[in-house]
Amino acid sequence: MLDHVMNDMNDFINRQSISVVINDRKVRIDRYNSNDVIIYNDKTGKWRQTKIIYKDQNCGRKMLLVYINYKTYSLARVVYKAFNKDYDIESRSKNNRIYHKNSNSYDNSIGNLLLGTNKK
Repeated sequence: MLDHVMNDMNDFINRQSISVVINDRKVRIDRYNSNDVIIYNDKTGKWRQTKIIYKDQNCGRKMLLVYINYKTYSLARVVYKAFNKDYDIESRSKNNRIYHKNSNSYDNSIGNLLLGTNKK
């Protein structure tokens, strides 16, 4: 009975999340709450929820950051990568910037993220 419940839970998690590999780590993002980031630990064989770091930039901008395998990424870039597999999350070129359509850096839903060279 317990195996059946666990299989149902895993199926639910797989349907609710999008998986992507970033910095050699498997990462899952919840489809409906992009602030839920789960990282797979190869050593333990378990998934764990990662902390989201809120950071004020010197220019007054606020960002949400995620650590993945000892490297820092903006949450917006991680979410965009999960939904757009061809996106180069490591590139820092002007053509690879992610903008928030509603200018709210805390709203990292995929519908609010825009790839571009300048705000549109």
